[in-house]
Amino acid sequence: MTVKPGARSIQNNLALNISKKVDLLAWYNKVVVKSEMIEGYNLPGFYILRPWAFSIWEFVQNCVGDLFVQSNVKNVSLPLFVPFMDKLGERYNTLAPHTTFLTHAGGNPVEYSIAIRPTSESLVYSDFGRWCRSWRNLPFRINHWSNAVRWHEHPIPLLLSREFLLQEGYSGFTNREEAINEVYKMLDIYTRVYNEYFAIPVLKGRKSEKGKLLGRDFSTSLCIVANGRGIQGASSNHLGQYFSKNFDIYFDNPKNPGQKEYTWLTRYTLSIRSIGALVMVHGDDFGLILPPKLAPFQVVIITNGISKHNKNITEIGDKLRDSGLRVEMDNREELKGVPIILEINPEYLKTKQILSIIRFNNQRHFVELNNLTEELKYLLEKLQNEMLKTKTDELNKRIELCLEWKHFLTGLERQSILFSPFCGNIQCEKWIETNSKLNGILLNIPFEQPNEDFNNKKCINPNCNEKIEFFALFGNCLC
Repeated sequence: MTVKPGARSIQNNLALNISKKVDLLAWYNKVVVKSEMIEGYNLPGFYILRPWAFSIWEFVQNCVGDLFVQSNVKNVSLPLFVPFMDKLGERYNTLAPHTTFLTHAGGNPVEYSIAIRPTSESLVYSDFGRWCRSWRNLPFRINHWSNAVRWHEHPIPLLLSREFLLQEGYSGFTNREEAINEVYKMLDIYTRVYNEYFAIPVLKGRKSEKGKLLGRDFSTSLCIVANGRGIQGASSNHLGQYFSKNFDIYFDNPKNPGQKEYTWLTRYTLSIRSIGALVMVHGDDFGLILPPKLAPFQVVIITNGISKHNKNITEIGDKLRDSGLRVEMDNREELKGVPIILEINPEYLKTKQILSIIRFNNQRHFVELNNLTEELKYLLEKLQNEMLKTKTDELNKRIELCLEWKHFLTGLERQSILFSPFCGNIQCEKWIETNSKLNGILLNIPFEQPNEDFNNKKCINPNCNEKIEFFALFGNCLC
């Protein structure tokens, strides 16, 4: 059945009056408020997470948590206040400028340094050693769902909030090989979550020597691209024995009785930034677009010329909920990104057909009332796959192989993500950042390298004569 002229469109009266392509951050800041995800607070950089955003975070917790259970990761709860941060060594020096410290308690000055948690490393490692004195206690895996505070100079809701929700996982092993395997295993879990639930493609890779955090042997990350801006979606880090030695985390090796051996550690983390990335990647000039698996409501029923309390409408909603679909009854259109809108009016009820509108692509067609549940489930599954495919195609089109500096600069102006040869030198990386006006940030070093002859390629820095080590991804980095 053809949709009649005048049938309601998802885009009616929803425009934000800001184009995502023209001003990404202004568009983003408006979307997260208008869609009722966040509310401002009377402390700059702090935000109230409203039920719509927090419901999405709960879905993220559930899907990540299920995968962690399969990997034998156990949940713990840790205090908010963190002493002994100086034991983090060089890592502390990078955290200190963004760390908030407790100065008074009970009306009295605090006698020693206590931080409001920017990260849980020193909390975990101060006790880790007592839990794992024997090789029989290893491997050891724990996870902490928490909030943290980092005083970002330029906060962005969800992406760079000064207080944010996150998951921190920590593992310990008797040898380096097992720890390295854990790093990649956890990165694969995050990749699966982004692909299967967020419908977002990711670029898996290793961080550069400059980009990895101090105290890490090596770091891996997932890079997400939204409108030509790089966003770190998750990280998984091999810590080696650096923190083991600082916090005296060791075990007794049965092969060498009485000999102290330091534990090999890993850390892996995903934060509420993932939901900010979700908004950035899928949203459009009319508001949010949510993938079905993460949408608090997958279907919203809008009535036109008929009460939502009408018996027929109530029965339709109840039947859909009983089938396992998440359904909301509403009489208003919204920017909240519900995947499918069902419009019902008296005429549609007479013909036993309901108009469905797909938020992602604005496609509209009529669905037989007798087959409504099965059709909606089919559409939602198809939509989840189409969203991932569409964004994967967009990402692939944005990535360019770039071998010369002049093309590098013009590529950045087009907001392309550039795959360029690089020597790996820290000073060289700094030169590239400075001379590209901070638009050419090294996002990560992809595991999948191009099929190019490295011997005949020069570093993208025209002043560098060093042999290239790999191809790296460069682009504008949002966070």
